[in-house]
Order: sequence, then structure tokens, then C-alpha cells
Amino acid sequence: MSGDKEKNFDCIQNIKCNQGSIRAVRFNVDGDYILTCGADRTIKLWSWARGVQLANYQGHSAEVSDARGSCDNAQILSGSVDRNVTLWDVETLRISRRWRCHNSSVTCVQFNEESSLAISGSQDNSVKIYDVRSRAQREIQTLNEPTDTVTSLAVSQDTILVGSADGYTRSYDIRNGKLTVDCMGEAVTSVAISRDCASNLVSVADGTCKLIDKSTGQLLASYRGFNEARYYDYKVESCFDNSDRWVIVTSPLGKLFIFDLISENVKETLDLGQSVVSVCCHPQADRIAAASGSSVSIFSSAEVD
Repeated sequence: MSGDKEKNFDCIQNIKCNQGSIRAVRFNVDGDYILTCGADRTIKLWSWARGVQLANYQGHSAEVSDARGSCDNAQILSGSVDRNVTLWDVETLRISRRWRCHNSSVTCVQFNEESSLAISGSQDNSVKIYDVRSRAQREIQTLNEPTDTVTSLAVSQDTILVGSADGYTRSYDIRNGKLTVDCMGEAVTSVAISRDCASNLVSVADGTCKLIDKSTGQLLASYRGFNEARYYDYKVESCFDNSDRWVIVTSPLGKLFIFDLISENVKETLDLGQSVVSVCCHPQADRIAAASGSSVSIFSSAEVD
């Protein structure tokens, strides 16, 4: 945060997605567009600034859990309850590749930074890695250390961070073949990696969101107050802002909570009226996309004295 200024976030766009309940919302690589994943089995591409739907990707046979755009904006990767991991051509809306390698619902997907690898997590307790550039029908690697549902994935440089309902995060250094395991005590619902790659953000089913030093596993900060005990089985999602100054956390209480990264204080709450299920931050600007019910809200900040 610069000087003594604070952010005030205002809702600048609300999009009625017409996809049933929204399961996930994601900005693309440059933040010009968002992807929404629907209970109606579709993925939609939007110009969030205009509130206009640009494309509708249909081909899954069950609700879509997660989706990501590639680094060149040419492809979309999606995962679904139908167990399929699907690669889409953005322009033609056609399916380029489909991998059916999991034995249960796909919960989360990611590209690596070059979008040469696709990565998926599942309720079958595994993470699978696919070579996007080959025509192979199977994964090239399986990470099977989790002992319960893989709930979340984050990727940075040569690291794959895995969150699991078994209460652990696992950080895989793919280049050096090293695995680092950290115990969170309760089911992990969301993981994120800071932009400087020095810390991990972990949402845990005990009403906390934890900031963990990546190299030592030390607890650096703990964010609270966004949940109540009766909702601890609710999947909380959290993320860093575009400059690692803020932590944004979803809540079943119908709000987004914005915490100061260092002080751990709540700086602002944004009221969406019903449970917030997904959140992501713009990669360059102070904007937040949040999914609640069948809608997505876009918030933008202004700095005030």
C-alpha cells in the first residue's frame, strides 16, 4: 500500500450469466476477459467491461468445476464433474483435446506458465499432468500422494502447489523432483502462490486463511472472521491481489473480505447478498471478480486519503 492511502472498492459491473449456479470465475491472462463455469455444463467467455457474452463452450455432460485460459489466449482448459478434462479452441469454440483419465469428478485445473502442460485435480485423490502439444490420450505423470480429494491447484514457475481435503498442502518442484508437505490441520479448500513466489495462501476448513512461508513452512499470518463454525464445510476460496498487498477471501456469509496482508486486519467487506463461491483478481489492475449465485460482480478500487 502506498503512503497513507486506502482502497475503496465499488461494484462497476454485475453480470447475469444464465448458467445456473456459477462454480468458478477466472480472469484471462491479461485481464480483459473473464471465464465463468456453470452448473448448466457450459463455460462462457465475457467482456467484463461491457458485460457482454462473447462465446459459449458446450460439450461437458455435467457441471463445470473450473476453467483457465492459456498464456496466448488461444485455448481454454476446463474440468467437470463428468470426469473429463477438456481443451477448447477459443476462436472456433471446438474441443481440441479431451482427457478422461480421472476416476471421479475433476475439481480444479491449471496450465503451467507456458501453457505446454495441462494439470487437473480430482475427487479420486490425484493430480494428473498432460502434454498439450502431443496427441497422447493419457497423462504423462500422476501425482498420487494426496489421500483425499484434491480441492485446489496453483502453479508458478516450476512449482505445482496442491491443496487437499486430507489437510495437507504439497508443493512439487517439478524440475528438481522435490516434494514439500505442510500440515494445515483441517481440510484445505483453496491454495494460491504469491507473485514473488515467496509465500503460499491456504484456505482451511477451520475458519482461517493462512499465509505460509514457501521455503520454511512457517505460519506468517492468519486471517479470520469471514466464516462461522456452522459453515466450516463450505469451500472458501482466496487469492492475492495483483501486487501482494491484500488477501481477498470468499465467505458463505454473502460477503467478500479484504485483508491487509501484513497487519491481518479486515480493510473492507463487499456485500454480495448471498454465498460467494469463487473469486479472482485482475493480473494488472485493482479489480476483483466474484461469483455469487448465478451472477458475477466486478469490483474496482479507488485510492482515497
